[in-house]
Amino acid sequence: MWQALLVILVVLGLAWADRVYLDGAVLLWLGRKLFDWTNWIAFWR
Repeated sequence: MWQALLVILVVLGLAWADRVYLDGAVLLWLGRKLFDWTNWIAFWR
């Protein structure tokens, strides 16, 4: 359940970043957000 939701969020985030502008800072931000999400999900599991 959580994994599927996370994948959807990542795909939407990447699609948004690609549409706006694919930049190193954006990828770094997405990566950091993904790391935070996975830590939060693992913490609450």
